[in-house]
Amino acid sequence: SQETEAGNGRENPVVVIGFSGLLWRDITQENTPNLYQFLESSAGANMVVRTVDETTCPSEGWLTIGAGQRAIDPTNGCAQIGARGWDSLVQANLASSYRAELGLLGDTLAGESLAAIGPGAQLALTDSSGNFEGEYADLAPLPGSVEGTDPYALDTATGDAAAAFANVANSDLVAVDLGSVRYPGDELNPVGAPAEEYRPRGAIDKFLAAFKGTGAPPAEVKPQVAALDARFGALMAAVDELVPGARILVASVGDAQESAPQLGFMAVREGSAGAAGAGTSAEGTAASAGTGGTLATSDATRQPGLVQLTDVFPTIVSWIKPDAPVLERVVGSEIRTGEGAQSADHLVSRLADDQERSENVRPFVGPFYVAVMVLVAAAALASWRILRQPIGAKVPRGLARFSAWVAALPVASLLINVVPWWRFAVPGAALFVGIGVIAALIVTVAYAVPRRDKVEAPIALIGGFTALTLVLDVLLDTVTNRYSLQLASLLGTQPQVGGRFYGLSNASFAILAAGLLLAVAYVVARVPRRWGGVVLVAVGIGAVLIDGMATLGADFGGPPA
Repeated sequence: SQETEAGNGRENPVVVIGFSGLLWRDITQENTPNLYQFLESSAGANMVVRTVDETTCPSEGWLTIGAGQRAIDPTNGCAQIGARGWDSLVQANLASSYRAELGLLGDTLAGESLAAIGPGAQLALTDSSGNFEGEYADLAPLPGSVEGTDPYALDTATGDAAAAFANVANSDLVAVDLGSVRYPGDELNPVGAPAEEYRPRGAIDKFLAAFKGTGAPPAEVKPQVAALDARFGALMAAVDELVPGARILVASVGDAQESAPQLGFMAVREGSAGAAGAGTSAEGTAASAGTGGTLATSDATRQPGLVQLTDVFPTIVSWIKPDAPVLERVVGSEIRTGEGAQSADHLVSRLADDQERSENVRPFVGPFYVAVMVLVAAAALASWRILRQPIGAKVPRGLARFSAWVAALPVASLLINVVPWWRFAVPGAALFVGIGVIAALIVTVAYAVPRRDKVEAPIALIGGFTALTLVLDVLLDTVTNRYSLQLASLLGTQPQVGGRFYGLSNASFAILAAGLLLAVAYVVARVPRRWGGVVLVAVGIGAVLIDGMATLGADFGGPPA
């Protein structure tokens, strides 16, 4: 890496480039040539932009980077950055569920040479007292922007990003706010506009969120993305010319709309990769081509190709002040690049596919839970009516198989992720039909196994198969390079929600425990008593270890239960 003339003579200055609303499915060679070229020398991942509320506004994303914790901008509807004063933001976050310490990044990097381009970048580097101690450069308003609206909302122009960077290129850290991609009807409220009082989400809101999804982006989004890419290309030309050895992190810090959360774009280029982005020489590109196209990750997610917005804070601090004490108490983890170069085509295809899976499964979570509860109620009602009949009365043969099929639905909802159902023309139909077929196959096998007991044996087999599937999923998650069966599944976890990314969730633990109880009870009742005790203790210890170990199930409440 070349030694720059920046600030303290740091060899690898840091450049953090942020924007809102860009998704991996937006990245194409035709519409985003500059971002696409950057990926040839970068590691990429889907970014979990979720902060406190269901969706994330641009101001909340930048505040989260500055706090290292999920932050909130207490207005209903997204407002332009600067719509609320610093003191009101601090008080609102201290009263929120995450109690984010606004300005922690600015405090941690006090004494370093800092620079900000754009209002979001300045917000992220503001210290806890509300001051920004560094150089500031602004982006020129985009031609055609309407007075009173957000001048950084992208439409048709690039802005003067290169000139703005040239004014602050001698800094150890340069943060750049390139603007926001917004869906029609979800534009940012201008500064000074009256805002509704903030209303935290209640139980009804959380329930309804399980039924909400996002469709294909409106046509108006494509030119916004193209304008963002043009501005990025102009900026990268200046970065590669002035600080060719810079470490660069590019990330979407918020959502483009307010209906449902989405995963955002993230790419990172280590300084040692050289200048392989827009505006580099052919020699620089060739030298670093082998380091690009990999999947990034962090210890906070443990999933290749998936990182959190809260990972940006420790990444920046680790690059600039690796011995900072604050790193011992941060929520996120440093973003790491993977091994094994691949083409930008493969990287974009893989990460866009992961995003599509997580986005498509989200609106079906609510309907699936409702459907399972209705089916369980139907089976229970039918069973109750039969139990009221005299002993010896005829029992419908189909009831046992129907009940077994309902019992197989949870594990079928995990196994369906082996099939790329989200790529079908009608993903919802492929998902639910596939689950029904897989459950039917499991029941068919359970009843086909030779047995004496025609009632309890199939259910014990289904319970054991359910538990075994979850155990294998947890064990294999540490060695596979894809999403686990539980991640982005109906009964598992939703990555864009940002709750859990590995191990066993509450729902997964519940069906694991139920499956083990059914299987072990059946076995223990049919072997000699001493061997029954051995089986019970061995399975119990194994289940507790798998569920509770930090490297496997990582479940705190499960082992005692």
